[in-house]
Amino acid sequence: MSYFTDKPLAPQNGQLCIDDLYVFDGERGTVLMMNVNSSAVRSDTERGFHPGARYEFKIHHETDKIEGLTYRVAFGDPDQGGRQSVTLHALRNSDASTDSAAGILVVAGRTGEVVGGDGIRLWTGRIMDPFFIDLDQLATVNEALRDGARLDWEAWHPDEARNSCAGSTVECIVLEVTRNEPILRDGARVRIWCTTKVATEGGQWRPVTRAGQPMMWPIF
Repeated sequence: MSYFTDKPLAPQNGQLCIDDLYVFDGERGTVLMMNVNSSAVRSDTERGFHPGARYEFKIHHETDKIEGLTYRVAFGDPDQGGRQSVTLHALRNSDASTDSAAGILVVAGRTGEVVGGDGIRLWTGRIMDPFFIDLDQLATVNEALRDGARLDWEAWHPDEARNSCAGSTVECIVLEVTRNEPILRDGARVRIWCTTKVATEGGQWRPVTRAGQPMMWPIF
């Protein structure tokens, strides 16, 4: 999933604006990856992750309407070098959908480091944006769809593709979960989305952005 240019407030709250959600097989299990604070839309006026906010991966088993597992990532204030403390908590069953639940601390460390424990590996920091799209070719596809015309690719060659996101950077959370995790076992059918949240004055947590729907609808 990647579609953040439709958010009018993205340039004002880049640290909380989800740019991409990736889910794929890793070396040891399932990799969950969330990108925020993209420079592509000039939303990175303040680098790093939002201190005190929550960055959560939500995992539903099969067709369950309520998430059964949440991985919650939180960050501290940046030091003089811009590095931040980071914690990862796991919340299961009814706690997974409850903001007031504390969950179980899985790992703790600092941005820029790989930290691990109990079948988990976590890395957070700023990277080159891994998303690739050629907006010129996308415009050609959209025009053909709009006009009901046949898409003619004969004059185009893959080596002519141009990455419109080249040079942009994002803050990235990369979480790898072992295959021994029951809800993410081999062959399991899951539904995964992510969200960012900030605390309110009343002690509640307010969602800021959510992501999880595949990229097809905003393109076509």
